[in-house]
Amino acid sequence: MSAFFISKPNIIKHYMIQHYEDRELQQAVELLRSVRSTYETNQTRIVSQARAQEKNLAWGQTINWDKVYEMVENSINWWKVVKLAKQTIPPQSVEKIQNTTNQELFEEYEGLVKFLMKRLNYLQRKEIEYLTCWKNTPQYKRRKKTYIFIMFSLFGVLAIGIGWLISLRIQERNFFEIKSLQHTIEAYETYLERHPQGRFVSEARFRIEQLFWEDAKSRHDYQSYIDEFPNGKFVSEAKSKIRDRYISISLPTGYMPWANYFGRNNHCTGSGCSQIRITAGGSDVVVIVRSGNRVVRHAYIRATETFTFNVPNGTFQTFFYSGRGWSQGREFPQPDGTIILGRFIENESVGRGNPETLNNHILTYTLREQISGNFRQIPSCLSEALAW
Repeated sequence: MSAFFISKPNIIKHYMIQHYEDRELQQAVELLRSVRSTYETNQTRIVSQARAQEKNLAWGQTINWDKVYEMVENSINWWKVVKLAKQTIPPQSVEKIQNTTNQELFEEYEGLVKFLMKRLNYLQRKEIEYLTCWKNTPQYKRRKKTYIFIMFSLFGVLAIGIGWLISLRIQERNFFEIKSLQHTIEAYETYLERHPQGRFVSEARFRIEQLFWEDAKSRHDYQSYIDEFPNGKFVSEAKSKIRDRYISISLPTGYMPWANYFGRNNHCTGSGCSQIRITAGGSDVVVIVRSGNRVVRHAYIRATETFTFNVPNGTFQTFFYSGRGWSQGREFPQPDGTIILGRFIENESVGRGNPETLNNHILTYTLREQISGNFRQIPSCLSEALAW
C-alpha cells in the first residue's frame, strides 16, 4: 500500500495564485481535497483488485470484504496527515478562516474536515480538533438553535399526537364496554360500524357469532348458523346437532316435499296415459320427472319401496336424488334467487336417465343392482334436476 505524503512547499507554491484575503481558506481546502482524492483513489484501486480476485475464486470461497475495507482505511498514514494539517492549517489560520466571507468555499471546507474527522481515531481527532471552527461561528450557533427549536417543536407535535391517540383509544374502549353491557348482536354491530379497524373487532365478531349460536340452539335452527358462519367456531357442533335431529327422519312414500313449487299432481285421465314406476334401492330417494324445461312430477320414495307416476303420453326424463336424513328446513337456492326448502342432510347424490318417449307404456326403474339390468344412472346435480 502506498503511504500518503504531500510536500508542503508544493502546496504553498500552488496557493500563491489564490486571492490574498482567502489565502488560508484556499490553502486548507486544497490540502483537504488532496487527502480525500488520495483516499478515493486508493479505495477504487483496492476494491477493483478484490473484485478481480473474486472472479477467480473456487466454488464456495468468498472475499473477506471487512478486511478489504480495513485495507482501504489503512492505505493512508493518518498520523502524517494530522502532522501536515497542523503545519499547513495552524490555529491562527483557522481564526482567519472562520471570518471569511466566501460562504461557498467555507461550506466545502466544513465538509472536507468532517470527511477527515470520520477517518481519524480519538487521539488524532484531538490533535486537530481546532479545524472545526464553524462550531464557533454565529451562523453555526444560529443553525444549532434552529435545530434545537425544530426538535422541541417535533417533540411537542409528537406528544400532542400521542395524547390524541391515547384519547381515541380510551374513547373506543369506553364505547366497547358500553356495548358489552348491552350484549346484543345489534350493539356489537354498532361498534364494528364505528370502529371497523378497532382493537376489539375480533372480540366483537366472536361475541356476535356466540349470540347467533345461542339463538340458533334455542330455535333448533342449526342450519341458519352454518349458513351465516360457514367457518365458525361451532360449525362442527351444529352439523352434529343437525345430524342427530334429522338423520332418522324419512318421509312416507308418495309424499311430495316440494309441492309448493311443483304442485301435487299425479293424475292422468283418458286413454292417452302412461306410467313411470320406480322401485327404490337401499337409500331413500326423491324422484323428479321432467318434461321439456319443467318439473311435472316428483315424489319421495323410501328405501326398497315402489311408487308409480301417472303421466300423459309424451317424452320424459327422470332424475333420482338420494340421500339420508331429510330436513324440510334445509335450503337449496335457485339461480333466480328462489329458495327451495327440503333436502337430505348427508350422502347426497343425483343421477338421471335418458329422455324416454311414452305412448301408453309403463316405464320401470329399479334402483338396485339387477343381473342383466339395462339401466345405469348418469351423474347429475340438483341444479339440473330442479331447473325452472
